[in-house]
Amino acid sequence: MVDLFEGSREQGGAILLPDGRPIHGLRLLKGRHLQPGARYGEAPEEDGKPGAPDAPVASGPAVAPVVQEATVLREWRPSRTVEVESLMAEESLSVRVGVRLREPRTPRALEVSLDGHNPKGGSLYRFSGRARADLHAWWAALDRPSSAPPADDGSWQVSVVLSVTS
Repeated sequence: MVDLFEGSREQGGAILLPDGRPIHGLRLLKGRHLQPGARYGEAPEEDGKPGAPDAPVASGPAVAPVVQEATVLREWRPSRTVEVESLMAEESLSVRVGVRLREPRTPRALEVSLDGHNPKGGSLYRFSGRARADLHAWWAALDRPSSAPPADDGSWQVSVVLSVTS
């Protein structure tokens, strides 16, 4: 996957695969392709379709909330680290999900973070979570003979921490 993206290029905002086919639904919105700070998202719709800048806005209870989504490339060093951050915001929820992959060509570790909040307040005002997977240990365990358990007693340790602020 890293090689596929590394071989891609940007043309007029469209992201093209090495063979020239566009990646549908993904456009460069800001910055330079595969450079830290590059912001990707869906193409704005045109010709009066929903999402277009001059499209009429309906009102009333049947209107879906406006959702803003973008993915920001924080780091692109395929031999060391690739890090992206996905941002989603709507009227009642704002969420940031970060993903960092260490040594992406031969994945060594995966880190995921989640932070969110309700701008209007309420009972679930803020939430967050973190996860880390030691992929190096995972691959090493898979390389052992089937008679060798992955841990001394054959079990894996999983820790979960949940933080909720009300």
